[in-house]
Amino acid sequence: MKRNQLFKLEPSIDFVKEFVKIFGLKDINDTRKFSRDSLVNINTLDKFDLYKEELKKYYIPCKYDKYVTNLNEKKIVTILRQIVKLHDYKVTSQEKYIDGKKTLLYSLESDTQIDDHINYNLKVIEF
Repeated sequence: MKRNQLFKLEPSIDFVKEFVKIFGLKDINDTRKFSRDSLVNINTLDKFDLYKEELKKYYIPCKYDKYVTNLNEKKIVTILRQIVKLHDYKVTSQEKYIDGKKTLLYSLESDTQIDDHINYNLKVIEF
């Protein structure tokens, strides 16, 4: 069993699939973008309360106190990053200017994608 610095138990993929829905996503493979402002609009903090007790059994107690108490939208995105990373997904961010205000747009991506720009048909010539 590998050791993890954040979790005493690894959250199941089923838990992760349900958890991403509070971010306005349909499932873990949904690539739509969201921002912290959109999280406020869809009341993500209120929806997160349903998952607090479940997260308590996964996180190491000191890390639970650090990340899950005094919640805001930034911390919730951090929790999402930590949880999806265990299942080979990542949360990417991109800066955009919306109405003259710099905003970070987040999206979920699979971390196991093969790079399309690699040409596997290259031949090696030795002299």
